[in-house]
Amino acid sequence: MNASSKGVIEYAELVSEYENNLITNLRSFGVNLDFLELWVPDADVVRSLLNLFEAARESGRNALQVRMTGQDCQGIDRAALRGALYALGTVSVADQPEGGVIIALDGMIGQGEGAKAPLTDPAGVAARKHSAAIAALHRTPRQGTAQLALLQPVVINAVYAEAVRACAADYRENVVDAPDVTVALDSLSLRLAVDAETKLIGKVGFAGAATDVMRGLCGALLDILPGLTLQEAADHGAIRLEYRLRSDPSVRPVAGVVLPSAADGAFAFVESLLRRALAAWRTQSGDDGIINEFDPSPSAQWMAQSELERTSRIDRLIAQSGMKLELIAIEWDVRVVVCLDEIPKDQKQTVLMKFERLIKKEIDPRLELFNVEQKDKSALRRLK
Repeated sequence: MNASSKGVIEYAELVSEYENNLITNLRSFGVNLDFLELWVPDADVVRSLLNLFEAARESGRNALQVRMTGQDCQGIDRAALRGALYALGTVSVADQPEGGVIIALDGMIGQGEGAKAPLTDPAGVAARKHSAAIAALHRTPRQGTAQLALLQPVVINAVYAEAVRACAADYRENVVDAPDVTVALDSLSLRLAVDAETKLIGKVGFAGAATDVMRGLCGALLDILPGLTLQEAADHGAIRLEYRLRSDPSVRPVAGVVLPSAADGAFAFVESLLRRALAAWRTQSGDDGIINEFDPSPSAQWMAQSELERTSRIDRLIAQSGMKLELIAIEWDVRVVVCLDEIPKDQKQTVLMKFERLIKKEIDPRLELFNVEQKDKSALRRLK
């Protein structure tokens, strides 16, 4: 796929060639424009466009225009699109006489509408820091990417916006008296009380959150971190945070493996902060273990219930869900075994995943769902 003489990229051709290259190329799935090596199309067109413009910016492009056909842009929420691209540069969406639109983004290197806030506004200061880091991506890509992980986030993917706003509204700075671990990153300090024997995190406190996004992330972490070991927090704290903040857990924010730092740069900051906390603990305690053996127990409520109470809860949830499942057993407190004989073979995996999300949300997040063991129906093979 080539850009037109006016430098406009044809989105439909771009997606088509990407999908064709997945089959015909053993490696290097991108097309002829260099930055497209960083881009993967997404079923959500707004997210796909955001990823495309971010890929262009990170490869040093200051401006980009994308043409979409009338069919491609059907159902696009233009307000959501403008909101997603707001922090990257100056956005324009122009209808075309032949149908479709051209989406243009200018001033991506060291710019972005979010960076134009007054310097007296804490969010404006943070936005300008992000702009400097984005400009550094063009000059020294690795250094620039690392710098973004050291700055409090200003914006976040629309997938997380609703939950982040709710957490930010409830957030209050929390004081931890005599913390065992104290670390700081870009004016944000994290204080933790840690049990020396179990290494479990007790009380958690943050101070210095300068942006609404950061306050939202801190508010969620106040709920997530207590009860985890420091090793678990450093290894998977950002993963837990990313999943908790999704507006719909079944919707993947990016294609492929969902690494938090790939889903949104805001989570890279959280990873950096939590890993600093683990490093500080190791220095103070002399504990240099790297094996993570953390395995959370089910809730006290679930553990206190009888077998009849547990099965009754799951049976009610099955009935409410309308799924054709049959509860077979609950093993080792966490293993929920079901039978899916009435569900078509090509739908079983989807149903299992959907119901597992449901029992984790409605009953206990530690529960795991398994299909009942399928025995070989051949009497002759079973005799061998």
